[in-house]
Amino acid sequence: LVVSEYSKELYKLERQYIDYILTENQESDAIQQELSQVMLKQCDDSQSKAMETVELLQDLINPIDFSSNFLSDLANNTYDLSNDVTEIEIAQARDYVEKLLDVDLSQVKVLRLHQNVRNNSEGFCIACGNNDHHIFYQNDASGVISTDLIVHELGHAADFSISRNECNDSLVNKHISLSEAVAYYCQFSYLLEHGNKEQRVGSFGAFFFTYLAIVTCRICIKSGVPLSDIDENDVANDDECITILNSYNFDSKQFIVDKVREIKQMFSNIESLIYHEVAPRFGLILGVFLLNKPQEFINKIIKSNSIDQSLESFVAEIIPNYHDSINDLENKFEQYFGR
Repeated sequence: LVVSEYSKELYKLERQYIDYILTENQESDAIQQELSQVMLKQCDDSQSKAMETVELLQDLINPIDFSSNFLSDLANNTYDLSNDVTEIEIAQARDYVEKLLDVDLSQVKVLRLHQNVRNNSEGFCIACGNNDHHIFYQNDASGVISTDLIVHELGHAADFSISRNECNDSLVNKHISLSEAVAYYCQFSYLLEHGNKEQRVGSFGAFFFTYLAIVTCRICIKSGVPLSDIDENDVANDDECITILNSYNFDSKQFIVDKVREIKQMFSNIESLIYHEVAPRFGLILGVFLLNKPQEFINKIIKSNSIDQSLESFVAEIIPNYHDSINDLENKFEQYFGR
């Protein structure tokens, strides 16, 4: 394989970044910043591309709507979804993703961290070179460590390996929605074959917070109030919030007010909220629509996922009649859950 000078520089930094985690038990902000700068060299107008994505997602999230009945399983899920992850589970997960996406993941390292390195994350995958990616998993208070989490992270590793072996530098800067869609596709496929209904419902649980973020966005836009100025009580009292409030088996108004306050503290404005919270989680929705697609289709998406192409064209390929399909999104997930 011919590796460009650009890739050599990037891969060297990635190796330093991983070595830093392994020796210091923490991430390096300095190396992370260098990595970001190197990645930007490949894309001069990343800022305007990011805004294009935000505008598109603003339109795409508009029709997403769930009933209280559907949300209640997510809101009140008390099942323990964790399982022991030993070398056996890791080998099974690796084997599963290799077959699913026709990729060699033998060089990917899966390592348990004994102290938390990244907040609010039970697992993450860091790209390194063409195939030497590293998956780290760690105990997180609100997280779940399970075989399907490892499958999800191996989905990211597969995404890196398949795209990087194309030797096309423009594939370094990806649409995060598509990268997450591939990882969720792997996780969902695995849970359809090896999981139960509770685990499948649990795999969608992360979307609950995102759905509240989406509803908050819509309320801000509808009322013409910036995120920083919106009153949390106004969000909780809005008609759009009724299904969320009714999905809990307790009086949840104060809980929702606190969650909206959390959203406001985490994100400075609607654009930031969409880019950092909604864009990755939109991968859950794309992932469930990938379930009936052939392997070649998934690999084709991976091999063309670059922010040089608009996200809109990918969404049109994955969900051809978007607005009709999204109106039926609840049923789509019900089918996946198997109930």
